[in-house]
Amino acid sequence: MFKRTKKVLARYWGYLLLVVLYLGWFEFGFDPWMLAALSGLVVLYGLFRAPVPCCAPGREGLCRNNAKGLLRGCWIRQHRWQNAKMLVQRQSWAQWARSTFRSIGGNAAALGVIIGMVSAVAAIVMPIVGPLVTT
Repeated sequence: MFKRTKKVLARYWGYLLLVVLYLGWFEFGFDPWMLAALSGLVVLYGLFRAPVPCCAPGREGLCRNNAKGLLRGCWIRQHRWQNAKMLVQRQSWAQWARSTFRSIGGNAAALGVIIGMVSAVAAIVMPIVGPLVTT
């Protein structure tokens, strides 16, 4: 039982950090630099560790293997490069978005990355703009 819990926590720790980030913003009032660090970890988890489908284009349609993170492909080396190439080429962004958002794992990872990026920017800007607003 403990092994299984440990395995699940090792796989989904970024989503747990997302909950801690929410509590840090709205319940406990964490320091802005702590919020920025947590936000960065949430973004890194979504981009490189979250369990998502590969979705690299292939001869028989999109790859259905499991991958780690939105930027990484599955165990096939070419798929890693294909996913990175889709993000660099502007014409492929729509195809990348369609393939990413076709599963719950992709939706959760992308939403976590977006929330983490907005939170990081807000946490960095808050100490700079805060004194200007109160005067």
